[in-house]
Amino acid sequence: MRAQNLPLVSVLYITFNRVDLLEKCLNSFLSNCSYPNLELVVTDDCSDSEIQKKIRALPFDKFVFSEKRTGLGANTNRGINACTGNYILQIQDDFLCIASGGFLEQSVLALEAFSELGFLILSQRIDELPILKTEWVNGSTLVFHKNISKSRHWIYSDWPHLKKRSLCATIGRYQESKNVSHSEINMRDRFNSQNRFYGATIKDLCPFEHIGADRSFRVPTLRTRLGALRRKLQKCLLDFVVRR
Repeated sequence: MRAQNLPLVSVLYITFNRVDLLEKCLNSFLSNCSYPNLELVVTDDCSDSEIQKKIRALPFDKFVFSEKRTGLGANTNRGINACTGNYILQIQDDFLCIASGGFLEQSVLALEAFSELGFLILSQRIDELPILKTEWVNGSTLVFHKNISKSRHWIYSDWPHLKKRSLCATIGRYQESKNVSHSEINMRDRFNSQNRFYGATIKDLCPFEHIGADRSFRVPTLRTRLGALRRKLQKCLLDFVVRR
């Protein structure tokens, strides 16, 4: 596919009060991405005024600022609304681009090859995702993941992914909650409950790395907190038994 025929990809950065991470991650993307047809968009959830000034100095094509803090879901919705590409590369402000060369060209080709493919996962996942089928495209192994209603598999998440605009129309807008986890879980569950689109990974392609875990605004759910407490108690019990 010639460069002039490559479709527009809107690169959406979602940020709040972490302009140092945003700048670092944006620069890593611009340094490593060779894709020629990009629209750079940033959406900010009412960061401090001095931080907003620094954001405006970054080389984005579009800036979306909220007058009040509304949470991750609403911030993401505003950013998606501002994107004009048929493909949206959605990235949080704390993901470093560590790939080089044509990873985005490779991803766009995969999305264009399969009508049922809604998005590609572009970051490392902790959990093992269920497999629906394996396909080959342009010399790459494409692993489709199976949607299972009411499962807790994070096939779709707000971690870096490249998606078709039509996917947004199918699963709808993000839930607008100030609780980050609520918005993420709601979107995960809605994606898992439909079978119009599937998510996939390209084998051995993982172009983004998370670097901002220690500065997360996420409020852990009760299930997460109880799980962490259980693991801590189990470790204490094991240490006690070993000492005896």
